[in-house]
This record gives sequence, structure tokens and C-alpha cells, in this order.
Amino acid sequence: MKKDYKKLVCIFSIIILLVGHAEISATENNSNFANLNTLKEGLLLSKNLKEVDDGFVYDINKDGRIDVLDFCRLKRDILHKEPSVTTTPITEPPVTEPIVTEPPVTEPIWRDPDDYRLEEIAYDGEAFNQIAYRLKKDLLNGNGIETEYGTVWGSAEAACILAILNNGKINEDVLTYNLGMYTAEYLTICTKFIYKICYAQELCGTDLDFEKYTLDPSIGQFLNSIDDEFRNGTINDKMYDMFVNGNYIEEHIYNPSTLPVICSYGRNSYLLGSENVDYICMDAYIDNLCKTVLGDSYTK
Repeated sequence: MKKDYKKLVCIFSIIILLVGHAEISATENNSNFANLNTLKEGLLLSKNLKEVDDGFVYDINKDGRIDVLDFCRLKRDILHKEPSVTTTPITEPPVTEPIVTEPPVTEPIWRDPDDYRLEEIAYDGEAFNQIAYRLKKDLLNGNGIETEYGTVWGSAEAACILAILNNGKINEDVLTYNLGMYTAEYLTICTKFIYKICYAQELCGTDLDFEKYTLDPSIGQFLNSIDDEFRNGTINDKMYDMFVNGNYIEEHIYNPSTLPVICSYGRNSYLLGSENVDYICMDAYIDNLCKTVLGDSYTK
């Protein structure tokens, strides 16, 4: 009886091995076949407990021996094991911003004309334009004036007067922005409108405050004092004191910012005429202005 039992166990073991071998053969196309085949050979050849690459221990049943049941359990676990997924990290190329060769387009910022300050005329073309417009209103009060070259409304003339009153203190780009559209001949005419500055105030009933339009406060104060002398009827006495007695500040006498205005108020005095002022400073001033904004010299 015992012999029969041993014989049955032996037959059963052989059948299981054959079945296992058949299953392995049937999975030649399976990616786990190589692992199973290796494990089978290891089971049959090894008598010691050891680990394999997949981390399985041959003694699956933990009964201290390696047998056919261990192999069947091992085969089943591998066949039903989820395939491991390995991912290759994807490296994106670095994102580089395109090289900008053009300056960004910015919309001009609108400002209330009343917000512009006198000190800005030295470097801001629009500030110069707005302050010149105020000067025109204060001088002509919206009126036109008939001159030997036609009726003028004062826009170009006010811009030229503002430039003269601040001689040497205005950026060249600002002058070009405001006066560069005119010809040398027209610039000359508009610049010499400063000889009519007293006459324009009489005609339009205005009283120009020069301190509002001169970056140098001392220039504005001096010109206001000349205006006061005229309105008080003492301008001829002031002219005599300056040009005969020599009571003057040299900066005021030889400066295009002041001398043509003195000439305007002292037009009835024999001591100073526009021809003298042209020779002393105005011809040189106009020539330099035309070169700055037009690139052309002034030809009288």
C-alpha cells in the first residue's frame, strides 16, 4: 500500500512538472517566459534557499524545502504579476524668450495742460508747447495783431519769445520739436516779434508777468521792473540811467533774453533802437537758433 502511495505521489509530481513545462512552452511569446524558465531551472538544480532578481524566495511555502509546490506558486505569481513600467524622464528643451530688437510701443500719457510746470520746458517738448500757449494767451488774450507781414495770432511768435527769454537753458531737441517745422525766414520774423511785446500788451489790454516764463527768476524780475517803469511813465528816465549813467547789470544789457524787451518798452527813446539790438545780440541769437533747429544759418 505504501509503495502504491509513493508511486502515486511521484506520478503526480511528474504530471505537475509536465504541466508546468507545457504552460511555460505555451508562453514563449510572453515577456515573463524567460523569468519562468530561469526559475524552473533554479528550482530543479538548487537545494538551498536563495533569492532571485525579482525578489522571490524559492521556498514559497516556507516549509524549509524546495519542491514542486513552491515552483507552481512561483510560476503563478510571476504570470499574474503586473508588468513593471519604467518611464524615461522627458526633458523639454528650455524655453527661451525671443530677442526683442524693437523698443516696446507705448501709448503717450495724456496730461492736463494746466499740470505742466515752467521748469519742464528745459527738457520736455510738450511742456514747452503748453507753456508757450499760456504765454500767447497772457500776451494777446485771443486777439490777432496786424503787422507788416500780415495778421498774426501769436502761436509761433509766443514759442520764439519763450525760447529767447530762456536763452541757453532749453534742450536742443525741445527747440527742434517746437520750431523745426518753420523756415529760417519765418523763424526770423517770429523771433523779432519780441520788439512788439510792449505794443501787443497795449493793444490787447494785457499785462504779462515775465516771472511766469523765465527759468532764471532774476531775468523775470528785471523785465517786470522794466514793465513797471513803462506803466509808471518813467521808462525814459530808466533808459537814461542805464545807458548814459551806466547803472545797469552787464548780464541784462548784452543778453538777448533782456535787451530786445528793453528796446520794446523804450521804443520812444533815442538811446536804443532795434538795429542796435540786432547788432549787439539778436543777429547772433537768430543765426544760432536756425542752425540748431534747421541746420541752416540765418541770413539777414
